[in-house]
Amino acid sequence: MKPANVLLFGDSTIAKLTDFGMSRWKIGQDSSITKGIGTLNYMAPEARDNRAVRVKSDMFSLGVILYNMLTKDLPSIEDNIEPEKFDIDSGLYSKEISEICAWLLKKSEKDRPNTQQLIERLLQH
Repeated sequence: MKPANVLLFGDSTIAKLTDFGMSRWKIGQDSSITKGIGTLNYMAPEARDNRAVRVKSDMFSLGVILYNMLTKDLPSIEDNIEPEKFDIDSGLYSKEISEICAWLLKKSEKDRPNTQQLIERLLQH
């Protein structure tokens, strides 16, 4: 997932994802792909390391898009900086959106939200 694959419609209130080259139907609980393809700056650490990618890998990519929207920059993938240390809390945005962005950008897949957890967190606010 990357910004070029998010199309906005109407007055930009409707977003649609495109380019499903890596997508596949979910079969069982573990639907993973083990080939690291994608745009490097938006790839989850497990994808960059050619490990299995799952839905939580897309959550990382969503975090990169959100980070980019908030800072007009990309998080560093070269440095070994934990997302909590990214300076996204400039005072322009709520603490909650900064926390959600950091949650999405967790280096460990097990620490990132799944789709339902993210939706539940967003609906709390």
